[in-house]
Amino acid sequence: MSKRKRDRLERTKNKKAQGLPPDTNVKAGRVSLPNGQTVDYVEMFQGPLPPPEIFARYEEINPRIVDTVLTLAEREQAHAHKMDEQALKAHSVAFRRGQAFAFILALVTIGVTGYLAAIDKYVAAGIFGGAGIAALITPFIRNRLFPNPPSGSPNRVAAPPAKKNGGKDAP
Repeated sequence: MSKRKRDRLERTKNKKAQGLPPDTNVKAGRVSLPNGQTVDYVEMFQGPLPPPEIFARYEEINPRIVDTVLTLAEREQAHAHKMDEQALKAHSVAFRRGQAFAFILALVTIGVTGYLAAIDKYVAAGIFGGAGIAALITPFIRNRLFPNPPSGSPNRVAAPPAKKNGGKDAP
């Protein structure tokens, strides 16, 4: 493996360890001020387009590269929108299908329970009817007791660690 690949792999691992998405570009450094103090800084950008200062330097390298990068970014955005649309449609279809199956299950449960009761199999009718009702009610109860956690964005940066000493700075 080349040194360049090893360095890139190491940077990706470091970003994952810091809770940053792999497409985040991070630059850190230290600047010495005229009064003798030093200041640490971190520059970070994420996404298909770099900050304007860096983007302007791209044009110095190749005048056509800016148009190419913008075209690629537009295509990536169109693709992301298309994927979101497809996921939303699939979710909607799955939801409707689940409702249809629940309705069919309810009708079958009522029919079989009624038939069992009509032929004087009251215990079997009670068990079958109870099991059918439990199967229909369980998802509603489960969703009330254990609601789904809010889905976080995959590009969410980890929160900074909490301060010790009750949030007060030590003297």
